[in-house]
Amino acid sequence: MSFYFQEYVSEIVSKYFPNEQPLWQFIIIPCISLEPKYYILIRVHHLILSGQKSLNIGDLLLLEQLSHPENITGHSEYTQESPLAKLFPTPSAIPELWEKINENMSNAWNEFVSEYDPVESPRALKTLPGVFHVAGLVLISGVSVLRELAKKRSSRAGSETPITAISFLAAVQRECKRRNLTIPKVIISPLVTADPRKWPRKTINATLSTIVSFIKFPLRLRDEIVALNQLRKNGHVKEMHTLTWKYAELAQLCARAFQEAYTGVVEIYRAPAKLWEDTIRADDGKSHLLQTVSLCGRKVCWNLKII
Repeated sequence: MSFYFQEYVSEIVSKYFPNEQPLWQFIIIPCISLEPKYYILIRVHHLILSGQKSLNIGDLLLLEQLSHPENITGHSEYTQESPLAKLFPTPSAIPELWEKINENMSNAWNEFVSEYDPVESPRALKTLPGVFHVAGLVLISGVSVLRELAKKRSSRAGSETPITAISFLAAVQRECKRRNLTIPKVIISPLVTADPRKWPRKTINATLSTIVSFIKFPLRLRDEIVALNQLRKNGHVKEMHTLTWKYAELAQLCARAFQEAYTGVVEIYRAPAKLWEDTIRADDGKSHLLQTVSLCGRKVCWNLKII
């Protein structure tokens, strides 16, 4: 049942949003069971979920906020906190940076696939592929094969045949053929890339773009300086066409993550001395006093007297 459900969801999410509809969808999927059961599939365009004023998935869930239950008073026992409890601060910027990197890599991969994959973009078949286009198609085919193998392994746990290099290459070849990437196209791809007929146009375009960039460089430098001053004074940037506006949040997040990583390394270096100070040397000379709390925070009861 879960296999067919995954196939159905994969078929839905593989399609583009209709142009005449909003960039979000709520799809109710009934489930065959003894009791009435439904799944809610929420599709949202990645542009709505990215940016400084983006939405969260929780904002789209039609759930009623329940009131907090009353505090239940019961038997409480005094426990001393372990000296290792606050040894390392809980990181917040490092997980956020990791999620940001994953989000940016996912968006970049989706744009790459929509640009070079003929399955997703039919306009990619209008011209003969060059060397870089062929390399991109091979990469996309390999990733598709890995996804299919992972899906089969999760659906048929323990019963799948071992994957060999020959079977993997055969699957990649099938995916390449599905994208109309044949051996003749691979052979002539260097000739397509190094076509002499394209050199004059590429030379003219490169020269014009260099001249335009050289002329606009003082203006862009001025805008970047203004944006940096706005970030330093107000904490946000108004110049939306600058690199500072585009990467300021990521740069600040990287700085915080680096500071957290540096703090963690320092705490690891100081951990033995801190542990010594909080355990062995914290008894004020009473070296024979039994500790009633272990390092993990659990209470220890002693019923024998030690001389």
